[in-house]
Amino acid sequence: MKDEREAGVTRTNQDFSRYDQVRKPQSYRLSESAEADEAFDDETIIRTCDMGDWFHGGEAGKTRFSQALGSAMEEIGFAILVNHGIDGALFERTEATLHEFFETIPENERQPYLARRHGSVNQGYFPIRETSIIHPDLVEGWVFCRRAFNLDDRPDFDARAFWPRPDYEAAFRELVAAEQPLILPVMQSILAYLGCDPHLYDDSRTPISASASTTTRRRPILPSGRAVGACSATKTSTCSPSCPHRASRACRCSTAAT
Repeated sequence: MKDEREAGVTRTNQDFSRYDQVRKPQSYRLSESAEADEAFDDETIIRTCDMGDWFHGGEAGKTRFSQALGSAMEEIGFAILVNHGIDGALFERTEATLHEFFETIPENERQPYLARRHGSVNQGYFPIRETSIIHPDLVEGWVFCRRAFNLDDRPDFDARAFWPRPDYEAAFRELVAAEQPLILPVMQSILAYLGCDPHLYDDSRTPISASASTTTRRRPILPSGRAVGACSATKTSTCSPSCPHRASRACRCSTAAT
């Protein structure tokens, strides 16, 4: 297994093409190499979708937002949402907390929370080279789903079942709670784009929320100080300040929440 993990970080997407559901003839590394010999896409721009259209543009605005979001999902599967009503300072506080979370909790405190299967999602801590059995990479991650947050003020909720330090639950819960009102507009917009009844899941908001995982990751740093590994910040996290592509379009971070 160790050899498999070591080999996994040097492989390309074509090594795992049997798992793909679409044809992707191009070949690329799944993790950046220490030699920095990869080619980056400096032309593709992630589409920006204005949620102000949804909230304030009437039916015509909802249609515009649905078309923009649906097209973005169909093209590359990523979108940047703006005018969503969430204070930008909340994202900045969450990013600072994210760094503190990974940089202050030692390995021995993380081990009891190693990822385990719960429903359709592996939840918990993923060490470096263990983020995926299929193709290990050079990031470490922590996946928290809805059950890891006390969103309903449950008296029997025990943060220690999910968090090595319970205070972090409240810190990250603030952003998760702020994002929840966006779930239904996004779901309705995608359904409308697909030609389905946009209200198909209106009465299933809790299950939808429960399936939305929150992942925080950081990139390992070489002794030289150079960051390596695919930049993979998602959902509640943002691109790490160590990301060498942070200021360029080559940054491959998912910024759908921001």
